[in-house]
Amino acid sequence: MPKPGSTDKGSSSGSGQHQEQQWSHLVAGGVAGCSAVLLLHPFDVVKTRLQVQDGLPGALPAYRGTVDAVRTIVAREGVLGLYAGLAPSLLGSSEARQGRGGEGSGFTVGGTAAYERCLCKTQASRTTSGG
Repeated sequence: MPKPGSTDKGSSSGSGQHQEQQWSHLVAGGVAGCSAVLLLHPFDVVKTRLQVQDGLPGALPAYRGTVDAVRTIVAREGVLGLYAGLAPSLLGSSEARQGRGGEGSGFTVGGTAAYERCLCKTQASRTTSGG
């Protein structure tokens, strides 16, 4: 409790610092999440395409392995083919890194599952359509 006649400047500046810290953590988490997705997304695309080809009944495998999958995707679709479905992944990473509701909350887990389904459907349709 402040003394009569004194001004309590400490509480308002402390609140401002706390809010600034929250923003810096939010931005740092967003940048970290986006950086991780941009770096690792090509591996996820290759993994997903290899998994999807195993589930196609009666179809010949489109890829013989990881290196062949990378070569084939780059040859058919260009380097940007390795970033197919990037938007849902970026959305999901920012959601998870910002920690809405805390780690393991229903919102984050539900959002992650939704963007994973969207990503798999996008890549499955690209694989079956041949490009």
